[in-house]
Amino acid sequence: MKSAQMRLRLEPDLHRKFIEKSRENGVPAAKLMRDFISTYVGEQTCALGIREKMTHQSVQSDKQQEIIRPIQYLGSKLRSISPIIEFAQKNLNPSSTVLDIFTGTSVVAQAFANIGMNVIASDVMGYSYHFSRSLLGSANGSHFRNPESFFAYIDSHLDFNLIQKAYGDWIKRERDAVNSSDAESLFKVSRDIPQIWRRLGQTPEQVYLFDNLSKLKGQKISTIPGIVSTHYAGTYFGIFQSQMLDTIRIETEKGYITGELSDWDYSASITALLFAASSASFTPGKHFAQYHQITDKKDLAFHKKRILLDRSVDISEKYKEMLERIWSRAAKNNPNHVPIKKSMEELCQDNSDLSSVDLVYADPPYTAQQYSRFYHVPEIISEYRVPNLQVFRGKITKGLYDNSRFNSRFSSKRSSPKAFEDLASLSRGIDSDLVISYSESAEHSTGNSRMIDLDSLKTICRKYFPVVRDERLEHSYRQFNSSNSAVVSRSDDEVLLVCERK
Repeated sequence: MKSAQMRLRLEPDLHRKFIEKSRENGVPAAKLMRDFISTYVGEQTCALGIREKMTHQSVQSDKQQEIIRPIQYLGSKLRSISPIIEFAQKNLNPSSTVLDIFTGTSVVAQAFANIGMNVIASDVMGYSYHFSRSLLGSANGSHFRNPESFFAYIDSHLDFNLIQKAYGDWIKRERDAVNSSDAESLFKVSRDIPQIWRRLGQTPEQVYLFDNLSKLKGQKISTIPGIVSTHYAGTYFGIFQSQMLDTIRIETEKGYITGELSDWDYSASITALLFAASSASFTPGKHFAQYHQITDKKDLAFHKKRILLDRSVDISEKYKEMLERIWSRAAKNNPNHVPIKKSMEELCQDNSDLSSVDLVYADPPYTAQQYSRFYHVPEIISEYRVPNLQVFRGKITKGLYDNSRFNSRFSSKRSSPKAFEDLASLSRGIDSDLVISYSESAEHSTGNSRMIDLDSLKTICRKYFPVVRDERLEHSYRQFNSSNSAVVSRSDDEVLLVCERK
């Protein structure tokens, strides 16, 4: 696999195995290679055998705070940060205000904060709001002296009683399988465990939990733990992992309601918990579009290794690890950054909070893939809302998707031109420059086509800005696509589209 930016060399035996598996399973070798790379090497890898610290990578220099990516994310901008920041430093005053309008994991917003700029980090997704509030906020707002006392508070309040009654025997079976490295038994536990959407074999204790949660579909809850354990146990997470995610999340909610946790504590706890969830997820690429499907038709050698690794992740330890990292960063933050949970459309309707913005940075979606599909599980955990599972042709969807997922206009060929026009109009209306991250589809490639091409995007921006230019970055964007039509060698060039007022 090679491109202008990357060359991947495979040993002949490994290459032959990819080809054999491709013919055996009727799956393109390109897809098998990409899934292999995504899982074993990670999102940012440039070549096998050259590994950065890939799982939840962070960037740090001697002079700057750590930039933390709390979960794996599509189109992560870790590699794009330098040219984005260079533009800001060249064109703006050090005390300028930047609006990161689709902030996602907040990594670019953190980079702007690192150079002393004031940041408004906005996103429609609830998990993103918590990422921004914790990673851009100040630990001075905590009700605790240090992360150790914070963790000790959470740990001392954990109550496993209700979930343990419903799933205690299943947890023991799962632990025994993990301890004996018995992947087949883990597969069986995953297939057989009763869930709210699959009730065969349910016990009275499970019926009690299922029935009470079913009455609360679509509602946020603060008293009954069990959303993860009853919806995602055995699929996205292990059963014990699900219990830990539920109990930490419900105690976070209770502590916030009683005032024992501050606003910053609340978001820091949710961010740390989602880091732990992402670390443990049994999914391709550590995203949440779907969990690994286990069927008799597949060669499960890869999945056996993967499920043993993922089910061994300690949620409590990962949670504590991220709490410490968040605290370390937030202890040095200034309190002037502002997180916002709003869509771009809401900001267009009311831009009163944006009067001081000097630069709008935008990294919207460009393909038909809705981000809410890839991150529906983190959104459910962050809101702690009982999902109303989507039904398609009489069956629950394989990804266990929630019906209330947000759909972006940028992911539609019909509506994306108007969405970009609204973005440009908003930026010009508040007298701000605009920088858009854009990745082009490689020529003659298949796979994820763009909803708008670069020339059309430039034409829209020129209606509002006298200066519109593009700067091509020195790396390429690696797409995430499970389609059989995806091309293993594709290299999507990344571009910064710079729109200036003068």
